[in-house]
Amino acid sequence: MIYPVTGNPQLMALGAKIDLGQKATLREWSRYGIFLWNRFANANLSRRHSLIG
Repeated sequence: MIYPVTGNPQLMALGAKIDLGQKATLREWSRYGIFLWNRFANANLSRRHSLIG
C-alpha cells in the first residue's frame, strides 16, 4: 500500500501511476523513500520531545 501523500505533486503523481498499474522509475521510488524516512524521523522526534517536555 502506498502511504497517502498530499501537497507534493511529484509524490502524488507516483501514487497515481501505481494506482493505474504503471511502472515507476527508480527516481520516483527514491523520492517516496525519502518522504517516508523524513515522516518517520519527524514522528519520532516529536514523540521524543513530548516525553522530555
